[in-house]
Amino acid sequence: MQKLATEKQIALLAKLAEEREFPPNTKRPNFSELSVKQASEKIEQYLALPKKAKAPAPVVVIGVHKGSDGRLYKVVKGRQNGARYAKLISVSEAGLVSFVYVGRGPILHGIIDDNSLLPWEEAAAFGRRYSFCVNCGAELDDPNSVAAGYGPVCAKNHGWPHGAKHTEALKAAGVIPA
Repeated sequence: MQKLATEKQIALLAKLAEEREFPPNTKRPNFSELSVKQASEKIEQYLALPKKAKAPAPVVVIGVHKGSDGRLYKVVKGRQNGARYAKLISVSEAGLVSFVYVGRGPILHGIIDDNSLLPWEEAAAFGRRYSFCVNCGAELDDPNSVAAGYGPVCAKNHGWPHGAKHTEALKAAGVIPA
């Protein structure tokens, strides 16, 4: 009588069956009924099969986002592999602003997505309140930048108004009187 497949063989076969791409209409055997030799042969066959394609990770627009949890996140592109990750924008009781690395979790779990990108009006309000650019983290000291709530470089990078254009945009949005 042949010895039945070991628990390790059965576990490996189950794992391979989940991660490998099988030809259509392939019938999978009951692994617990296989002999040790049959299980070893199946493992070799399954290892030769291609892996299933992974679903691509969501790509979120680089910039500042307001998460579904109400908090602000900055999405940046990683230097080594280009993967995007998030930093939580944190404000202390003393009004000090900092960026806290939180990784890919908010992106992968749908807390932020392309629809959560912060409008320039909200970014400007944050910057005016804290004299701190919500995009790059720079302290704002130029009067035009303090008034805008962000600097000219971030304005250019995000297509936001700055200087005289910013004042016109605020008037048009009804934020300040015309």
